[in-house]
Amino acid sequence: MFVAAVAMMFASCDKDDDNNNNGGGNSGSGSNELRGTSWMLDEPEDAVYHTHVVYTVTFDQADGVVFNRNVGGTDVAMAGTYEYSGGNGTAFLKYTSGEDQSEYRMRFSVSGNTMDFQVSTRTITLTKVGTTPDPDPDPSTAEWVDLGLPSGLLWASRNLGADDPEEYGNYYAWGETQPKTVYNYDTYAFCDDMGLLTKYCNKSDFGLNGFADTLVFLLPEDDAATVALGEGVRMPTKAEWEELINNCTSELETLNGINGYRLTGPNGRSIFLPMAGLHDDAGADEATDPIAVGEQGSYWANMMDDDWNPATAWTFNINTAANGLGMTAIGRTAGQSVRPVRVAQ
Repeated sequence: MFVAAVAMMFASCDKDDDNNNNGGGNSGSGSNELRGTSWMLDEPEDAVYHTHVVYTVTFDQADGVVFNRNVGGTDVAMAGTYEYSGGNGTAFLKYTSGEDQSEYRMRFSVSGNTMDFQVSTRTITLTKVGTTPDPDPDPSTAEWVDLGLPSGLLWASRNLGADDPEEYGNYYAWGETQPKTVYNYDTYAFCDDMGLLTKYCNKSDFGLNGFADTLVFLLPEDDAATVALGEGVRMPTKAEWEELINNCTSELETLNGINGYRLTGPNGRSIFLPMAGLHDDAGADEATDPIAVGEQGSYWANMMDDDWNPATAWTFNINTAANGLGMTAIGRTAGQSVRPVRVAQ
């Protein structure tokens, strides 16, 4: 009786209304900006109830949402899951009636730090009051794909910083663990403004004041995947990218409007690598947009080029040309994608 009674109070609830869902679930076109957020409207003297009313909406870090209305100290709440449409800035609370197991939907419209919600004949506007940080990801429960490779290596299903397989995610300079706005010598962690290296440099001709060391592979503290996802997760080696190339079939694919390659392993399972382009801001003093978006994808390996030029590092490249995938070395200051891997437990 409780859930059915609550449903009657909201005119914007549509029973089994699939036409209201423009989002295709939680995989909207952009990052899901609602995860972990909370919203509230506090009306000391509500015009309808003539008493103190507080409306709250809380989204968890997965796909759960609770809508609560407190009228004069009495709570009326509905909880369920939600679907998000990033392109339209809308969300739909879905819950199931305990009476007849029917599904109902309630629509929220989000714009910046405000959220409109239709209650009966009124539109209430809630204000964003907080965001709960995403807990540290647990590598053992992340979305990992066993492609049936000889090494048994597991590949992440999406780029670092992305919510969905087709999303581009973040861009990182090689050896840096945070995205930034400008990618060049001036902003790179391991060189001076002339490009002379201060770490990961096996040839003194490329080092600042003749500097050289023996580091070839990224240390854990300089690996963006390790820093973001924890011990046991890292960027792939050059050899592991080559294993992927040599043991998987590859096919150009457009997934939800995003160009990329689908690599399918010997066991039939696959991963999608979007063509996110790259940041190459050499000579720029301010932020520039990534280049070659939709035409090229560039993914770091965790190994610098120790044979020719230590100012470059190995990259897995994909592009729209026929047979357009392979390994190359590129300047370490470029901002590129990261696809994490980990060894099977």
